[in-house]
Formats: sequence, C-alpha cells, structure tokens
Amino acid sequence: MSGGAWTTQKNMQTGLVKEGNSDGSGPSKHDAGPSLHPGGRKIQPGLCGLNNLGNTGYLNCIIQCLSNVPMLTKYFLDEKYKSDLNCTNPLGAKGEIAKAYAALLKKMWSGVYISLRPVILKREVGRFAPQFSGSQQQGAFELLSFLLDGIHEDLNRIRQRPSYIEPMDSDGRTDADVADEFWTIHLSRNDSIIVDLFHGQLRSKLVCPKCDRVSVYHEPFNRLPLPLPAPKESTTEGSKPSQQFSRDVLVSIPGDPTNIQECFTRFLSEKLLEVNDSWYCPSCRKHVQATSKMDLWKLPSMLVIELQRHMHVAKTNARFKRDNFVDYPIRDLDLMEHIPVCKKDDESWKYDLVAVVNHRIIPAGGHYATYAKHAPTNKWYYFDDAAVSPVTEDKVVSKDAYLLFYVQQDCMEGLTQQVGSVKLVKDHKK
Repeated sequence: MSGGAWTTQKNMQTGLVKEGNSDGSGPSKHDAGPSLHPGGRKIQPGLCGLNNLGNTGYLNCIIQCLSNVPMLTKYFLDEKYKSDLNCTNPLGAKGEIAKAYAALLKKMWSGVYISLRPVILKREVGRFAPQFSGSQQQGAFELLSFLLDGIHEDLNRIRQRPSYIEPMDSDGRTDADVADEFWTIHLSRNDSIIVDLFHGQLRSKLVCPKCDRVSVYHEPFNRLPLPLPAPKESTTEGSKPSQQFSRDVLVSIPGDPTNIQECFTRFLSEKLLEVNDSWYCPSCRKHVQATSKMDLWKLPSMLVIELQRHMHVAKTNARFKRDNFVDYPIRDLDLMEHIPVCKKDDESWKYDLVAVVNHRIIPAGGHYATYAKHAPTNKWYYFDDAAVSPVTEDKVVSKDAYLLFYVQQDCMEGLTQQVGSVKLVKDHKK
C-alpha cells in the first residue's frame, strides 16, 4: 500500500483506547496486517468489525459496503469533505451525519481497532430519521437510501439552491439535447461526492395509446431496483396471518434461478402503466395508460443494485422474501446491450463487484452481513457485525445476495498502487 493512501493525512493517535469511550471504541486485539500499534500487534486498516447495538445489522452491513467503495473512502480519509460541508442546507442534517460517518470511517481505517460500536452515527441517523432511532429491525436498502441522501445533502456544494425548473417536453428534440437539459437542471441543485460517484440517468419514453404522442424524460438515479421472476401465485395465496411481519422478512418462497442480465432486461422492458399511475397526454388532454420504456443513459462510477426480493401480499398483509438464486459476475458486468445505440461509444459500460449485502432468514427474523473486496490487499472479506474473516471468491455469489455494489472499471485502474494519480471520479458536469 503506497503513500499512506488508505490512512488519513493527519497522524493518527496510535495508543489503545479503553472500553467505555464516548464513541464506543474498544481496544484492539487483532493480529494480522501491516499496520502497527505500540504493542507490536498488526492490524490491516479497513478490516474493522462493527458491534451490533441491538438489531443494527442493517446499519453495519451498509457501513461496511460504503467503507469499501475506494473513491468515497479516500475522499473522507483525505478530509476533502470538510471543504464541502453544508451546515445550512435545510434538506440536510446540519453536517452532522457526514461528520459522524467521517469520524467512524477514520477509526475503521486507522489500523488500531479490531471493532467499533457505531453509536454516534446511529444516534445522528436516528435523530434525523426517527424510524432508525430504536432497536427494531429495519431494512438495509431503506437505510442505504437515507444515508446516501443524508450525506449528499450535508455535502451539497450548492449553497443557494435555485428554484426548480420543469424541463420542457422533448417535442421532437434529440435525446442528447433533452438529456443534457435534464442533467443540467439536476446539477444546478445537486452537486456532491455522492452525485459524482453514485448518480446516473435513465431515459424514460412514454407513448400515448390513443394518438401515439411520444414524450421522453431523463431522470436521475442513485440505485437501481431490479425485479426478480414472479413466484407462482399459489405460493403466496395460502399465506396465514401468523406469517406477517412489520420490518423484516420471515417467510421465504422459492423462485426460478435467474441472472443479472435477465434482471436488467426485465427492469428495462416495455410496460403498460397502471391505472393509478396514468400519464397526462398533452395532445389528448387527458390521463391515459401509456406504454413506458426505460433505458440506461448515463451510468455512475458506483452502481448500486437492489435485487427486489421483498414482496407484500395486500390480501393477507403477509410479507415474503423471494429466494431466487441470482447469478451475477464478480468481474466484467457488461451493460452494453442495455444502452441506446447513440450512446454505445460514449464511455465504459463495464463494472467489477466490490461489495454485497447478504440477507438470510433466521428464527428471530432476518440477519444481514457483507462480502466486500478490501482494495489495499485485493482480497475478499466477510463482515458479520464485529467479526471479520477472509473468504474465497467463490463464496461471494450466493442466493442470499440482496444489494450489489459495482465500480466502473476505468475508475479502479491503478487505484491500490498510485491512488493520487488516477482519475477516481468521472466528470459528470460534461
């Protein structure tokens, strides 16, 4: 690991911290890796577990995934976030969520601690999102959504947000012109490290079934929900009220195996809008059930995918987890076939996997854990709350996979050798 790329620019306090500190950190006993503390023991920076504070596995797994996003972690460890802090943003948390995340990340990558209790980050998240304040089981995807949005607003470089401007209808203009207008409006109100890394753009095409009027919209996204094959109807119809749950999945249902490319095809396929989601056709001057077709238009450096395993059956108020095995590549996820012809030569469409959130059913409810690729060693590890252990690559693809974190290949070239000299973030402002 060269040039301290994965340690902070400031000197870390290397003395052991006793149990009971306000940040919940405890003394290190780990005995592996190149980083030394005064006792002579070795700890690899970044291989730090997170203690469960009471049903907080959903929080721990997301922190470990984001911690192993190299470009985001470097940004925080280099303390670049400090110049971006926006403590007056009414949509943010006065900078507190970003600061709490940065402080935790700094300790996780100090090479001092074998595990930490993420008390302060949990407290700040719960203060601004009360649903996460208690000790009830929560969803990892919901926490990820809040944390990405919260960090974004705390670090939004836009100090005076302009009034929202409704983009004009495509009205015969080229897709490129419409996309640029939508993206410019988006960046005029949103500009942060989260936008730099995680935000992309979808093209949505609506066609009126009455007059064939076509409208094209380009919408930003920071995560993609990919549907799985629908289970057989009889599987869920017979569910009993005792199979209900409020915040976690208790009932597993089998499903046909699939792969990630089929999930993308399903997500991007042409659909007829639901009656309650009808579109107002400017030509017909009424709401219609238009056909909708989405395409990937601008892909982010970091692509977050949700495999939509959770489903709710309104008839019985029961919730289920789809247990389909989804095959996904660890290297070379190629999205070229899902890109419009006019965009195919614009940029790289290949991704490598860096982290996976797993969810499995246990008698008490659900349990979250993470597989993540540790960039300095280029090895995979299993993060299960406070426990961290090496794993072989063949274990990373499993039927428990729920959230997938992919990094664009051209963002990772040479990252572990010369972090400061490579292009870590694409220029989304072009």
